Amino acid sequence: ALKRSGFKQTKGEAFNLHWGRPLKFPEYGELDVLQKTNHFPGAFLLGRKDNMARACARFRRIFGPDAFEYLPKTFMLPTDRSELAADWEMRKDSGQMYIYKPPSGCKGIGIRIISDPTTQISAKANAVVSHYLDEPFLVDGLKFDMRIYVVVTCFQPLRVYVHEQGLVRFCTAKYEGNAKKTRKNRYRHLTNYSLNKNNKNFIKNLDADRDDVGHKWSLRALRAWMQANGHDDSKVWNSIEDLVMKTLLAVEVPINTNMQLHVPSRNNCFQLLGFDVMLDASLKPWLIEVNTQPSLASDSPMDKRIKAA
Repeated sequence: ALKRSGFKQTKGEAFNLHWGRPLKFPEYGELDVLQKTNHFPGAFLLGRKDNMARACARFRRIFGPDAFEYLPKTFMLPTDRSELAADWEMRKDSGQMYIYKPPSGCKGIGIRIISDPTTQISAKANAVVSHYLDEPFLVDGLKFDMRIYVVVTCFQPLRVYVHEQGLVRFCTAKYEGNAKKTRKNRYRHLTNYSLNKNNKNFIKNLDADRDDVGHKWSLRALRAWMQANGHDDSKVWNSIEDLVMKTLLAVEVPINTNMQLHVPSRNNCFQLLGFDVMLDASLKPWLIEVNTQPSLASDSPMDKRIKAA
């Protein structure tokens, strides 16, 4: 996409666009007012699961408990260990399951589905534990999540673009509702593409003309499937846009503070984000995580078409 727009790769300090790792705070101050970098200072508030959960909790404290309803109930360990134990005690008879994640993990590494957080988690664990969404919306019996691509060009004022196209990543084993009995089958419960592509049942889409083949679809193909099966995809999309905006509003103040302290111009920074969103059986979207450096690698014609758009 950059080559198509006329950019040429260069070395040294005379550049228009820096695309790479997040800069250190002092490095932001060295930018010329006309230079751009593809990260905002403090975007780790979104990228780490614990930081994001804290930001959303703070947003609810300020604007009310119903102001942000897109994040499953979440506990940061070890700080919230007693609250987690109390939650389990209250809900254990209902069969509530929990999902355990390292705060900065990726690719499904370290993720576990647990039934009793008081005995199945180490007392010293540093982790994020959330209510498991045990009634997901399914397509052909498979659980899935959506990668929503979002570009933020400014935080003051907040300027956000949500791409109409994205990816849908499917599990590679049929979902069964009794998570307590099936929780060890990661291909049934975890939608991570890096995990499921290694399953022998994984079907790769190599068709250049179809986006609804195999275990990775386009977002447009999912919306077409929903329309064909009588679901209101426009209502779902409006809710996803609301989820994106409120998530960014939750970190707007601290990122703006970092901008004022470390960056010469409010126009020096922009960021491509990957919002991972899941739908429950009632078609309500839930925020799973935000990727501050979403992969742009392509391994299929559909991948390349969407990521180069």
